[in-house]
Amino acid sequence: MVVPSLTKHEFYIYDLELNLRGGNGTGDLLARLRATKTYLVDTNSSPKRLARRFPQLNFVIGATHCEEAENLDGVLFSNIPPEGFPNMFVTEISPTPKPHIGFHRVSPHYRAVLNQIPPLSKNSAQHQKDRESAAAAFRRRVDQHFSRSPATIQSLLNAILLPCLNNYTLSARAAELLLAAYVQQSRAADAARLLRPDYLNLRGDPMLIAEALLYGFSIVSEDSDVRWMAKRAGVELATPSELSVGAERL
Repeated sequence: MVVPSLTKHEFYIYDLELNLRGGNGTGDLLARLRATKTYLVDTNSSPKRLARRFPQLNFVIGATHCEEAENLDGVLFSNIPPEGFPNMFVTEISPTPKPHIGFHRVSPHYRAVLNQIPPLSKNSAQHQKDRESAAAAFRRRVDQHFSRSPATIQSLLNAILLPCLNNYTLSARAAELLLAAYVQQSRAADAARLLRPDYLNLRGDPMLIAEALLYGFSIVSEDSDVRWMAKRAGVELATPSELSVGAERL
């Protein structure tokens, strides 16, 4: 059994403009990930299975996966090699002690940073309240765009998509515009489902696109909503089966 050690845990700290500010790794991880093929993994795909099957690719578990996975502890720590995965990372955005973005390599030593993670359905009442508050605030910001025409929303998107790279604020705004555009073109029943006050995963799909824009990564997902928004944002998306076909051609 590996005893978790903070000194052996590989991590990197960036400011919100993605300038490297510290960590316990070698060099600039984000630069290495951008120089190779890196995918953010949606919750409908298994990052560990992908990391094993495609060692030539990098896989990142982003905020969407961390917020929506029922068993995040299992996603991160079940059945992993003694030294972890060289091509699998977790990214987080933290407000304390100063707003920053962290990248952590997935290994048993990551446990030195995290306590045991409870299942999503058994999290604390405060955590549930925070999720409800975040979803409501995001819904209010998206609501403000519905008075705009689809053409206007697309024009606003076009103006910020490229500058989203390394820009946390613009990438978050792109997420709002993308969801508004998606709702506008959806059937009434689908739009009503997305905008239900009790739908707490409202931010998930558009924020996955926002992370891809912020970091300059691609996405692996089997979700049709994510595929639509990725195409509109110019973000490359592949399903696990499409990754397999691509690997066979190499």
